[in-house]
Amino acid sequence: MLSALLKDQTRQPHQSLEKLLIGRLKDIRSKADYGSVLRLFYGFIAPLERKISRINIESILSDCFERRKALSLLNDMEVLQSGTYELEQCYLLPDIRNTSDALGALYVLEGSTLGGQLISKMIKGRLEVPDTTLTYFNSYGDNTPVMWSRFRQVLDNTPAVDHKEVIKSATDTFETFKNWIARHEQKEL
Repeated sequence: MLSALLKDQTRQPHQSLEKLLIGRLKDIRSKADYGSVLRLFYGFIAPLERKISRINIESILSDCFERRKALSLLNDMEVLQSGTYELEQCYLLPDIRNTSDALGALYVLEGSTLGGQLISKMIKGRLEVPDTTLTYFNSYGDNTPVMWSRFRQVLDNTPAVDHKEVIKSATDTFETFKNWIARHEQKEL
């Protein structure tokens, strides 16, 4: 099963990214801090989703358009109204050349929806913000386990993908996102 292999083979870069993110999220003390986190996520996710969209994966992931999240980030920022801001975007992204690469990157994005529910609760516990500023972290709401299960089924039942390429793409996506966040933390010091 590719989904189990991915979980095992990407454990270290996943945990490394998660550790950095948790530290960043624990530093949220204001709406401005939360807005900064949303911009950071948008700056990585929007260009990555554009790269993924260049690959025709609709035939194996029929709900791929429903899975896009950059617009939710923009909406959250707009509702939050955290002041004027510049939306810097990451251009040092993993290569997305084929279906295997796209699925590897999507593994990271889709897997983040599981943690997003916990992050949403964490933010609500720190700030008085309406749920309409948490649509990214609540991506699928109560449907999150179902959407994750469907994605795992696609991973496990798509015969024409190269498992090594999917794993490499997922690893590269975790590491690139971590580097993006670390770079911004250094800029803010």
